[in-house]
Amino acid sequence: PDLVHVFPDRLESVVFEKTGVPVARIHGISYPRNRINADFGKGMAREGVEPFQIGLFHCNAGGDLRYDPYAPRSVAELIETGLDYLALGHIHERVTLHASQPFIGYPGNTQGRHINEAGPRGCLLVNVTAEGQLAAEPEFVATNRVRWEACDIDIAGMETIDDLLSSLDDRMETLAELEHECAIVTRITIKGRGTLHRSLTKPEAMASLQNEARSRGIERSPFIYIEQLLRKTQPAINLNSRRAGQDFLGELLRLIEEMRRSPEQLDEVSDVLNELYQHARAKRLLDAVDERAMRELLDEAELRCADLMADEED
Repeated sequence: PDLVHVFPDRLESVVFEKTGVPVARIHGISYPRNRINADFGKGMAREGVEPFQIGLFHCNAGGDLRYDPYAPRSVAELIETGLDYLALGHIHERVTLHASQPFIGYPGNTQGRHINEAGPRGCLLVNVTAEGQLAAEPEFVATNRVRWEACDIDIAGMETIDDLLSSLDDRMETLAELEHECAIVTRITIKGRGTLHRSLTKPEAMASLQNEARSRGIERSPFIYIEQLLRKTQPAINLNSRRAGQDFLGELLRLIEEMRRSPEQLDEVSDVLNELYQHARAKRLLDAVDERAMRELLDEAELRCADLMADEED
């Protein structure tokens, strides 16, 4: 489009005019390749007479260790540029690093792409005086057409699958009220301890439940799509109480607890699983088994053992 300017792979600034009057100078640089050195983009600084000057920069400012260290900069280094506004890219969350002029911040991405980018996504609307001063704190404006959300449902007190479906309907209604006119993609985790757990462990139960809940969600306007329905329920027994028992189940639960607390035993179990997880074909479909994954597998094994061996009335 005619109004789009693509910066070269060196620092450059362009002047933005309104009704023929220069009102802002915009500084920027484009990445020549995916990986660049730490000095990339250094030297960005105020120039010219335009009252409001903006820096566009894809970088890791403030040393956020959760993200790749692209063009790392401290907040102090960005302030030293002398610009009025630093509009940063790279971190997909809305983050304000410096609230007064210069305003330095990440608006986040304009559309969440997956469950880890949940909640409203959009841009910052900046109001500036004729003298080049921020008129107020930049205002967030949502631009996402679809919003990702994660939520939980507890099965405590539920007796039937219909009870759970009714609860799913209620949760979707709550999400619709929360997000107003925005379509939603949601991941719902079914949690808690109750008698319904046994029904949900049947191989076809979760798939059937997910299909039914999805069909109800996509019939709504705007639609609500259940991206995934996860089960993290527990049988209607007291695992701590059964762990203290002197029967086979109690001994097995104590053994699992010992594994949780012993890095050496976790390593032994990991070695056993490596035959599967390192298989040439299987490893393309399975995530690597780190310590967190090992503990999750043990949690699931504990629940399955309890479910298979404990009496229903326990």
